[in-house]
Amino acid sequence: MDQIGKKGNNMNIFGTFDFGRLIKTFLPGFILFLSICIYLDCISILTVNTPFILPFANKNLGAFGIFSIPFSIILGTVSNTIFFSLLTPWLIDRNFHKMNPNYCQLESAFKDWVLEHYAECLKDRINIDNFKAVADVGALLLPNTDLKALSIVSEGFWFYMEFQLNILFAITFSMSAILLMGVVASISVAKITFAKVVIAFLLLLGIYIILAIILIKAARLNYRYYQTKTLSLRILALLNSAEKPKVKEGE
Repeated sequence: MDQIGKKGNNMNIFGTFDFGRLIKTFLPGFILFLSICIYLDCISILTVNTPFILPFANKNLGAFGIFSIPFSIILGTVSNTIFFSLLTPWLIDRNFHKMNPNYCQLESAFKDWVLEHYAECLKDRINIDNFKAVADVGALLLPNTDLKALSIVSEGFWFYMEFQLNILFAITFSMSAILLMGVVASISVAKITFAKVVIAFLLLLGIYIILAIILIKAARLNYRYYQTKTLSLRILALLNSAEKPKVKEGE
């Protein structure tokens, strides 16, 4: 993270399509893809007494691998969308604001400070209340922000958080597929009893709980680093701005 201190305003607009970010989407998507294949084969065994995906994969491994790539990327994208829109605010953001009251106070004061400054400049031109409700502080400070440092912070913390949450979702979904596979195996194979399936699943469940705790803790830590460093970069951008808000005496 030594690059944070270096000034740089050139940002690669095609960075979103690099290999690392593709893998971040593909790996969770591939786990989801395999889990769906298990589901479909289990349903096939229960209905027609034979799987159809596993035999096809054994005979056409190359074709199965090629077929899995686009579906894995699509499923990874869907997983990322679910977490970004639904679970991240509840699982990560709410916990962050609850555990970091000092950050919340600083962020709120900083936003008010910036918005008051620009509102003062625009008071005779637009509705100030609408401006304060809609304006984005990060966008207002973007021309004075070190874009290279901001990109490093995003790649170093935000994308790792997304990867950890997507992996968590994929593993959670795969656990249900494994449970279904065990139940179907206990019905179809005489040597595999339901008791053995339960014991195996409980062992896997213990491992899953440990992994889930580690992944959630790591994701929350990455989110905290991302938020605090991003706020610090915005404050630095304001200090480096040619037009600095004037602080009233006594504040």
